[in-house]
Parts: sequence; structure tokens; C-alpha cells
Amino acid sequence: MDLKIVVRSTVRRPQALSRRHGANNNAYAFSTHACTKTAGRDVAAAIIHDRDELNNVSAELCVGDWIIFHGVDENGNEDPDQPLWLGRVMSNPDDGWDGRGVKQNTTNRAVKYPMGVEVKKNEVAIYVQWYEKMNLNSNEPKYHVSRTITKEQVQSNQLLLHTGFDMKQLIGDNNPVPKSRPASERRRRETSATASLGEYARPRQNNQRSRESWHDKEYGIVWEMTERDRDYALGQRAV
Repeated sequence: MDLKIVVRSTVRRPQALSRRHGANNNAYAFSTHACTKTAGRDVAAAIIHDRDELNNVSAELCVGDWIIFHGVDENGNEDPDQPLWLGRVMSNPDDGWDGRGVKQNTTNRAVKYPMGVEVKKNEVAIYVQWYEKMNLNSNEPKYHVSRTITKEQVQSNQLLLHTGFDMKQLIGDNNPVPKSRPASERRRRETSATASLGEYARPRQNNQRSRESWHDKEYGIVWEMTERDRDYALGQRAV
């Protein structure tokens, strides 16, 4: 898999952090953040370029891809417990998605989704299954599928920080993300002269059973994020 990253027109500002726990020397850990240029020559062009690049990367996401968002509340304040929100692209069987996990807004107006999510013109809606850090008080980047948000949600790509990376599976069996049968295909079955109601209902039931089976199996799997990917995502936050 090619490494796809979200590129922002920014400069890097190193920030000194406290010494790592258990360190026996005077070495300090450093983190980088994105310092966005807000005034000066070519700022408007750079902002447009950044948005286009982000939308292009988002539109290429595939079902099963891991993604990291900036964790913020409705007021734009960073989540102090989980500044990085880990998710996975899931297959959406709804109209217009064709079983994919992303849908770009090609209209001239914003498109609204449940939970107050708004996707503006040219932005990309992403169908996400969220994951949670297992121990918020630990530095270990170990995750499991969310215990509080058990169903997929549509999320705007505007808080996307990092894509194109792999997670290391520590516990559990192989569990590929299933691809749903698109709604358009189900309707073709419904309108077919030879299709009965029972035959139409079966694909919908199969999609639901496939998703439930995947989630039940995923519930026992533990994933680990590399320090490199965590640090990269943290460095992409605009401050």
C-alpha cells in the first residue's frame, strides 16, 4: 500500500515536552505541530491548494483503510483525553455510495448528515467505524473497536490528519471489513420480473448479518498504532 499523507502548507515548530517516563538521561522528547500561515503573500492560493489536496486524498480512501482525525468538540476545542480519533473506513450501502466508504460532495451546496455533520462543496464524507484507546492513562497506543459508538457514522474529511498507514494486530483472528451490497443493486432485484419480496429482503438481511458478524469478531481484537504514525498525526494538528 502506498503511503498517502495529508499535506498542509505549513512550517514546523518543534515543541519541547517533558522527559519520557523512566528516562535516565537528560534527553527530551520533541513534538511537531502545523503552524498555519494566515497572512502574507500567496496565503489564499496555499489554502485552496491544501483543501484540494485533502479532498483528493480523502476521495481515494478504500473500505478497510485506517484513518486518524483531530479529536475536537463541537466548539473546536481539542479533546484532552483523545486528541487523535482513530477510525476505519467502512462500506456504506446507502444511495449514492455504491458500497464505498467515501462520497465527495459534487453539488453547489453543503450536504447535511446525521449528528450535525455537514459536508461542504468538494469536501468528502467518510463512513467511519470508530476505535477507542484502551487505557487513556497509558502511553501505550493500543486500541479496540469503540464500546460506546457501535455503529458507523458519517464524518467530514476536514479534520482528517493521517491516512495510508497500517495498524499492528496484537490479539484476535483475521477479520476483513465486509463490503455491503449497494442500494441500487437491491432495487434492481426488487423491480426484476423474477425477483420475489423474499429475494429482495435477503440482500438487506445479508448486509446486516455480515456487519454484525464483523463487529462481534472485531470486539475481541486489539490493535497497536506505531509511535511514528502517532507522532506524525499529532504534528499535523493546526495550532
